Amino acid sequence: MPTTALPPPLLQELALDWQVPRSGLVYGPGTISFVGRAFDGANSATVNLTWPGGLAANDQALVLWTFQNTALPTTPTGFTLVTNNDGATGSMRTYLYRKTLAGTESGTLACTLDVSNRQSVCLVIYRGVDTTTPVDGTAVQTTGISGLTHTNPALAPTVANCVIVASIHERASSIDTGFAEPAGFLKRADTDHGLAWGSGGTV
Repeated sequence: MPTTALPPPLLQELALDWQVPRSGLVYGPGTISFVGRAFDGANSATVNLTWPGGLAANDQALVLWTFQNTALPTTPTGFTLVTNNDGATGSMRTYLYRKTLAGTESGTLACTLDVSNRQSVCLVIYRGVDTTTPVDGTAVQTTGISGLTHTNPALAPTVANCVIVASIHERASSIDTGFAEPAGFLKRADTDHGLAWGSGGTV
């Protein structure tokens, strides 16, 4: 294992605003629910995630993916790019993809880079999201400043009863991977297991 010291942790924070189904200008109570997840990380070109069970038609899947900025991803099958970002400092790159599910997905979802690289991937699935305009908005913030607390980027929903999905990505070593979820949020996935420590990241 290389002994070169890592630079200060680079943190990228992504806030995504799920939009609930709507009819005309009338917005009902929030009906979005969490369905399932899969996550992994490795120093390789491909990470295979296992689709969780209990999927249904029109469920919405997110792939949150972190790796070094010299690598380029292949869009996972059936997914659409929502946003991507390179850190203002350091070497981290993040991608966010979305897919409306058929409900028959099973087996594995391959997340593949053009080179072998440390990478971390989370797959999270929600139900009750508006399928016409599922993402109401996104915001990204990067920082290379060391510290115990970082502020999420500002995001202003444009419709009522949205659900905010916050994703925190870090180029991490074994000593700086611990995060507590923001107040009022529930942690749905965490790749902090050591398989992608180094120049990739955790998410």
